[in-house]
Amino acid sequence: TGSWTYTLDNSRAATQALNQGDAVSDTLSVSSLDGTASHNIVVAITGANDAAAIVVDATVTDDRTTVEAGAAGSGDPSASGKLTVSDVDDGEAVFAAPASLNGIYGSFSFNAATGSWTYTLDNSRAATQALNQGDAVSDTLSVSSLDGTASHNIVIAITGANDAAAIVVDATVTDDRATVEAGAAGSGDPSASGKLTVSDVDDGEAVFAAPASLNGIYGSFSFNAATGSWTYTLDNSRAA
Repeated sequence: TGSWTYTLDNSRAATQALNQGDAVSDTLSVSSLDGTASHNIVVAITGANDAAAIVVDATVTDDRTTVEAGAAGSGDPSASGKLTVSDVDDGEAVFAAPASLNGIYGSFSFNAATGSWTYTLDNSRAATQALNQGDAVSDTLSVSSLDGTASHNIVIAITGANDAAAIVVDATVTDDRATVEAGAAGSGDPSASGKLTVSDVDDGEAVFAAPASLNGIYGSFSFNAATGSWTYTLDNSRAA
């Protein structure tokens, strides 16, 4: 009858290797019984974009945790790993270069050819320094296959640490730390006062703790934990 059909086999490697828009063909040549006539049946084939896949490379340690440096130690600022991309389309089993490698608390590096990545926590950044002891935050790098059909989020878990505070005398206020007992010659000088300033990069921790006791041997203190202002009053009635 001369009828013919053609079935494209999507399971074949040659078919799967076709990229989006690739134009190829398959040809069947037929002839008359006596060989005096022939005809080529040429089937036009257009490639499509096959989906890629991204997985964690199991042959490499996948470390996605970091710890801020603090008063107690240097922390753990580094993380690293490797991803693998697969794509049956010819030449597309590679990653696209990320638009940005900068995170909130640190920065990434990413090799689009190999899938290897690193993350370095930047302890000099204000956002990192503001983390309190035990705070749990994260930085994320989203990577994708060259054709955009697969993506993977590299999420780095970051744990905050306790940064050291500092206490100094407030230079804007007179720091008077001398008192004199009242005696036969006069009433003395029973009062002293001043102000301290506390600084701490950890969020909400630039304040003083309330002293356990304000009572001294010879007198008593007052202390404002919110402002750092203090006074001392010598108690001339005490036996000491």
